[in-house]
Amino acid sequence: QIIDVSSWSRGPLETRGLRAKQWIVDPGGTFWLRKSHRDRSPSEPAIECLALRLARASGLDAAEAYPCTWNEKGVEHRGMVVRKFLSPMEELHSGSQLLGGLDPLYDPTAHPQHTVERALAALHSVEKEPGALTEPFLRMLAFDTFIGNGDRHQDNWSVIRSSDAAPRLAPMYDPAGCLGAELQPNHPLVAGIPTRDDVAQYAANCPSGFGDGTRMVRLSEVGAALEGEPGWSSALTTVRDGVRQAIAGLPSYLEAVPDDWYPLGLRALGAMLLEHRLNDS
Repeated sequence: QIIDVSSWSRGPLETRGLRAKQWIVDPGGTFWLRKSHRDRSPSEPAIECLALRLARASGLDAAEAYPCTWNEKGVEHRGMVVRKFLSPMEELHSGSQLLGGLDPLYDPTAHPQHTVERALAALHSVEKEPGALTEPFLRMLAFDTFIGNGDRHQDNWSVIRSSDAAPRLAPMYDPAGCLGAELQPNHPLVAGIPTRDDVAQYAANCPSGFGDGTRMVRLSEVGAALEGEPGWSSALTTVRDGVRQAIAGLPSYLEAVPDDWYPLGLRALGAMLLEHRLNDS
């Protein structure tokens, strides 16, 4: 559903990330992060919320989010709201913080240094029980594989820590770079009728947010790098089964989202990409 948050109370601005963000409070006192969309990606809020909805329906821990509108000085704005998933006693430690704690020479601005191997090593270094952090992380990467999320950079995954509980992986958030969200309405894949080869070629070029130490790598290369990782094959199978069941609900998820938020051509492409990756990965 699309929520009008014009009347919600305003909290502090959130400075992390590239999009304009502000904490707001609903009438029941719950905090939500309001995120503006980028002009070049008008369908991003609907697609990001859809990806998170699919993740939850597939059995993953993912943030709760909805497309939203708000009126400011007579101008209507569009974006999305994400429910706060931290309790007052918890702290969020981003991937870049964990990687820096593992290696003091780690440079978060040198994006190719964000490798899958380093990410797993950082999680291993702070988990209290074997697999407590790495197993849900692998399931998240498996889900990224199926939706084609090309932006799982070092600040798009985190660990939640508190003084009275073991660290846990934060719910999935920011899966905006997927299902063709960056494509404009006049792009041939959106405005035309893409063939299977068109879909396969687009999927093959999907980025990942990870590097290999010297360059950024594609999403398919992340999967190849994980082939020998214990738990990866199981994560792929479990998540694939979950996504296959979840996509049956796609029509109901989208029935309240108007075409100008999520054009029909982009919806059709997203469905084709999902089916291709589920069969090919």
